[in-house]
Amino acid sequence: MRLLCTVLFFSAVLASPTNAQSSSPSSSSSWEFGLGPLVAFRDSAAHLGGGLTLARRFDRFAGAFEGSIIRREGHNDWRAVGGPRTMFGASEDSSFFVQALAGTFIRQSKANWAVLPGAGFDAAIGGSHALRFQVDVPVERDQDRTVTSVRGSVWIVF
Repeated sequence: MRLLCTVLFFSAVLASPTNAQSSSPSSSSSWEFGLGPLVAFRDSAAHLGGGLTLARRFDRFAGAFEGSIIRREGHNDWRAVGGPRTMFGASEDSSFFVQALAGTFIRQSKANWAVLPGAGFDAAIGGSHALRFQVDVPVERDQDRTVTSVRGSVWIVF
């Protein structure tokens, strides 16, 4: 809960009104803020959650931070990750991106590491907003073993 409150605080303080990633490819530098539901698939089971993202964009590159939570096996899985994002084929209506985020994975009060390589597509939905469709392959250290899953998410990006 503290992580979520911290992410919300910094998001509210640092996020400024801006064009969504796909709606202004010529912008040299801007902030983006997004939130949305997540679905993770591990061991043939689906687990639901949600997340927040904050990014500072510089033309085709961005420094992104993501905080997320997924409810799995009666426990909350928390992630706080950050890293680079690269956009390709940006136009006024859409853009594709790839990212490699790394950081902390917390389960049952035990912190470990997580890496989230992923890709996605942003579609402008009017003015300064975009709808982001994203797929990640989280690689995490959980209970003394390295595990992977597939995670899909839909974000509303401001």
